[in-house]
Amino acid sequence: MKLKSHFLQWLFSIFKSKKLIYKVLFYDQNL
Repeated sequence: MKLKSHFLQWLFSIFKSKKLIYKVLFYDQNL
């Protein structure tokens, strides 16, 4: 159970970083 929550946290951090990268790319395109 602990391992699963750790895995979900890891996935969430990857998702957040990807979202941030997409935001930056989108922002650069708008400039």
